[in-house]
Formats: sequence, structure tokens, C-alpha cells
Amino acid sequence: MISSPGRRFLAYILDILVSFILALIISLFIGLPSIFIADTENINSFFSGLYAVYIGVLILSTIIIQFYFWSKSTSMGKAILKMKVLDKRTHQPVGFLKMVLRELIGKQVSGLFFGLGYIWIFIDRDNQAWHDKIFDTIVVDQ
Repeated sequence: MISSPGRRFLAYILDILVSFILALIISLFIGLPSIFIADTENINSFFSGLYAVYIGVLILSTIIIQFYFWSKSTSMGKAILKMKVLDKRTHQPVGFLKMVLRELIGKQVSGLFFGLGYIWIFIDRDNQAWHDKIFDTIVVDQ
């Protein structure tokens, strides 16, 4: 069954919330040890180096987590709500490359013109946003 606009919006909110929580957990794992190993004489250079490592780890971990879910034709929020992105014609899960392009490029297009591409979900028969139209996908409840 095609997911409702409300469920899709909730999945989007969960994507943001779960990403924030994961970033917070990663921050704690990187930040807490630094309190105990800081050298007071070189504190500025230590923390600027730590900050660079922190940003690198945060970005890399986010990419790895997103790619994992995208390889399963879903996102973190959609996975929690048991939703999947399928090819509209074949009703098979979309491939990894199509999912990456849909998420990184297609969603940018949907956000243009004051988010009209996302609002389109409410008037479309198949609840498709512009990024779904571009990549010929539907989001379904499992």
C-alpha cells in the first residue's frame, strides 16, 4: 500500500531526529575522552585538532549510516516506520545508485520553489513528490 503523506512526513522527522541523536552519541564518544587527555600547555592546538577529527568522524559516520539504509531502499525514518522505496513500474526495491541520486539530487529539486515538490505529495494520486516523479519511485508501507 502506498504510504500516506503523513507517514512520509513522520519518516522525514524521524530521519532528522535519529541523525541528531546519532551525532550526539558520536560527539559524546569523541568529546568525553578529550577531557581526560587534554594537555593544558597545548590546549588550543589539541582542541582544534580534535574538532577536525570530530567533524571528519561525524561526516564519515553519517555517510556510512545513510549509505547502509539507502542500499536497503529506505532511510532511517522509513525503516523505523517499515516503509520502502520501490520502482513504480516493477514494484521492486530501487537500486543503490538510484536511491543515492533520488536522495541527493531529486530531493534538492523537490525543495526548489518553496518546497512545492514536497507539497505535490498531497495532490498527486500516488502520493509522489517531484523526486519520486523524476526517478519513477513510490514509497510503500511494508
